[in-house]
Amino acid sequence: MVAASVAVLSVLASGCGSGGDGGKVADRSHETAEEAHSPTAAERSDASVASPADAPPSSRSLEPSSGASSGDTTLTKAGTRLKLGESAVVEVTSGTKKGLVRIKPITIEKGSIQDLVQSGFTLKEEQKSAVPYYVRVSYTNVSDSDLSYTGPEAALQAVDDHKQRTSPAILFGKLEKCPTSTFAAFTKNVAHEDCRTFLLPASTSLDAIAYPMPDFKSAPIEWRR
Repeated sequence: MVAASVAVLSVLASGCGSGGDGGKVADRSHETAEEAHSPTAAERSDASVASPADAPPSSRSLEPSSGASSGDTTLTKAGTRLKLGESAVVEVTSGTKKGLVRIKPITIEKGSIQDLVQSGFTLKEEQKSAVPYYVRVSYTNVSDSDLSYTGPEAALQAVDDHKQRTSPAILFGKLEKCPTSTFAAFTKNVAHEDCRTFLLPASTSLDAIAYPMPDFKSAPIEWRR
């Protein structure tokens, strides 16, 4: 890493590697971003971005239904197609923790790579032409289990107009345009609104948001705009 006041962007997409040196790093998962405020010196300190490299999703659907209303706790079946703003219920597991989480994508915002530059991220040459997308999602613990720090957002994916799925960028630093959640104190009826950044090539566009099934064979749940 370079000086703490410099930010680096390292992005990972499905099936792609990540890279990048510098202060604030962004991992490339095909995303589009908008203007962001320049971070303070403290916010820029040792910041970086990386992508999960297709880590196994932490959700499992059982006894599925076609969808979920705001008060429903019935698991949503694999392959369900929903619209932005509609909810799905999945079973999330992390270590010994297991419970039901209601997921509702709220907004998809297309931004500019300048959002990352203005926030202090240093981009690799191939990242400078990427388009960031900010996806805001609401997660509600609808079970009796304590799901604190289970990270249900890690499995979220973006689907482009070529049907390619991309994991979110992992930002080691603060991006004002897309604030993330730690999912601390994620107990019964607690909701967290989280934002994930996806970096997509300029030649593609974000077509849908997907939540994959744990067997990697069943069709994922998808939300389209």
